[in-house]
Amino acid sequence: MTRLNPGRRLAGFMSDSSRTVTALARALDVTHTMVGHLLAGRRAPGLGLATSIETLSASWAKGPIRAVEWASMDVKRDHKRESAPARRARGARAAA
Repeated sequence: MTRLNPGRRLAGFMSDSSRTVTALARALDVTHTMVGHLLAGRRAPGLGLATSIETLSASWAKGPIRAVEWASMDVKRDHKRESAPARRARGARAAA
């Protein structure tokens, strides 16, 4: 049995749970652009985001999208991008 790549599974989860790209982005605290990259297979999430996806999809009837599934993807990981929480923390430190 061939497993779908995690981006396609994420699209299925969104469809089954009636979530839009924007709603999923808000739930995961990332940009809608990042969700688009995940869905298209252009990016793989870091461990924190992959774990958040696994937690969010834990009750999905087709099984959670496990963090380890993303590790096998052959995509360019962009380590220069920082997460939304990291940007906010950096901004808060700069304002202090």
